[in-house]
Amino acid sequence: MFEDNNPVYPRMMLPSPVILRVWENDFGVPSVDPECLQLMLLFKMHRVNVVVHQAYCPLWLDIPSIQFNNHTVTRGPDLLPHALSLCRRSTDMVLETGSHSRLTVYKKYFMESFADVFYYDCWLNDINYEHAIKTWFNNVIPFPFSYFYLRRMREEAKTKFKGLLGSRDLDKYMMRQHQYAARCLEDFAGLLKDGRRYFFGEFPTVLDVTIYSYLAVCLHMPLPDPHLQNIIKNNQALVRYVRNITQKFFPDTSAEFKYVEPVNATYDRASTKSLIIAGLCATTAMFLYACSIGLLKFQFRSVDNIHNK
Repeated sequence: MFEDNNPVYPRMMLPSPVILRVWENDFGVPSVDPECLQLMLLFKMHRVNVVVHQAYCPLWLDIPSIQFNNHTVTRGPDLLPHALSLCRRSTDMVLETGSHSRLTVYKKYFMESFADVFYYDCWLNDINYEHAIKTWFNNVIPFPFSYFYLRRMREEAKTKFKGLLGSRDLDKYMMRQHQYAARCLEDFAGLLKDGRRYFFGEFPTVLDVTIYSYLAVCLHMPLPDPHLQNIIKNNQALVRYVRNITQKFFPDTSAEFKYVEPVNATYDRASTKSLIIAGLCATTAMFLYACSIGLLKFQFRSVDNIHNK
């Protein structure tokens, strides 16, 4: 049962603490990685006895990872199920029987419609990758390990996305995927319009763990191409949902930008420089054009002629 009829799970009393390795917090989120954030939120909701280590070198042991009773599970499809097994009750067990299938479908719908395109926007959208992803990991992971990690992750992203893209045109495919993402978020925002706290009512489920983690990271990450961020912001119910969960479970999260500059500051300076260069180029072009059509004529006299006068 729940304590005092409150939608908070009973404290999970484990004989020894779970060791959770995650990427550190930055730019207003408890962890910059959605997979890490899922585990942190899940253990927070269940009040699992956990020690969180902010890790920085994934080449020896992948991040995120869980260590418990001399058993280690790292980043991959088995990680979240293993984390659920360490909780006293699965977050899904509070649902009625008919809602379990809906939860599974909803989660698959979100992952295919939003999570995949966010993955692309981070690792394969060059402007986002260079400004946010590459800069952040180069600051956190010691060189040369950062080089090998970024190369591995980008190749992994290219392989995955190549399988999704197939022989289709990239621009048309991404346009359609962003449309799917927008429709997906509208659907989930609709579930919250009746004022409910979580997607299935007053009790959080693994669906909340998943959706919150991706939306929170995407919403706060300093991305020069803000397409997905704008889609989230167009659904204020989701913005409030993310803010409320952060305040409830991670109230001490700092909004500081540690390693990557906010996009506005960086690109305001860049745009001023670009305007100066563009102005010089335009002035030069107009000057040459005026000369070519005879609007401006110059007479050059030799030094000898000047002296003769």
